[in-house]
Amino acid sequence: MKRSTKQRVFQIWIVIVVLIAIAIAAIRLIGGHHFQSILSLTRSPNLIDNQCVEIITPDALLNQSQILKLISLAEPTSKVRVRAILKAPYCKLESISIRAGVKSEREAYLLNYDPTLWVVVLYEGNTFVGVRIAPRKDSCPSG
Repeated sequence: MKRSTKQRVFQIWIVIVVLIAIAIAAIRLIGGHHFQSILSLTRSPNLIDNQCVEIITPDALLNQSQILKLISLAEPTSKVRVRAILKAPYCKLESISIRAGVKSEREAYLLNYDPTLWVVVLYEGNTFVGVRIAPRKDSCPSG
């Protein structure tokens, strides 16, 4: 009987580990590859101005396939690799400082299935460091 109790405890631990692995995979699929990405998705969009400072490609639209490829990338990765997936952005947003002393460039992409939202991609130099979904403000130029 004692042996079967140990086996049962071991099986429970295996189930717990598998459930944790599934939860981590779901988090990666939904929000990126680390908790910073998840937090950036939930951060209040009103804290950061999402007004375009330069229109790059007025007819650029992202589809769901491109977004899935983007969130499957490991962070950090190169800007070139991200651009190979997303192509040129709709516009550039004002640079911001996420970390002290480091300016981050932001590019915005319109969604082909929801004109009220866009994808904001964050770079530090030539390195992709994050992405978030943000509501479009009416003050942003439209294509």
